[in-house]
Amino acid sequence: DKMAGRHGNKGVVSRVLPVEDMPFLPNGRPLDIVLNPLGVPSRMNIGQVLEIHLSLAARVLGIDISTPVFDGANEFDIMDTLEVANDYANTSWEEFEAKYKDQLDPDLLDYLKNHPENREDWKGVPINRDGKVRLRDGRSGEYFDGPVTVGFMHYL
Repeated sequence: DKMAGRHGNKGVVSRVLPVEDMPFLPNGRPLDIVLNPLGVPSRMNIGQVLEIHLSLAARVLGIDISTPVFDGANEFDIMDTLEVANDYANTSWEEFEAKYKDQLDPDLLDYLKNHPENREDWKGVPINRDGKVRLRDGRSGEYFDGPVTVGFMHYL
């Protein structure tokens, strides 16, 4: 079967696996789709790669982020946002608030404090500044050799 993203990228579904065989995050959450890494350099544009990283941070923080295509977040902004997301999910609220109270908008801090379910969903998932996460093989339970880019994309 074929699938397509909103950026004009398309691909073929090569395998359908039961959920228990899918790679999973350190907190046990399985991935929905795994893209062939050989298709990334030849078929994905830089906007898609940055969208994946920013979407991961937005999901962890439980917020919506919109950024203009040519005048929006740059790679360092996205890396900083991924660091905020990692700290939000993997440190105590007191540590997080002390570190970011002068850097983040007070309304955002208030929102994050009042929505602890987002941080609970991602607790125990270390997120690198490059948007990569250590995944486990669904069949063996062993970690893959290196971290893998994880994010959220719209696919049809």
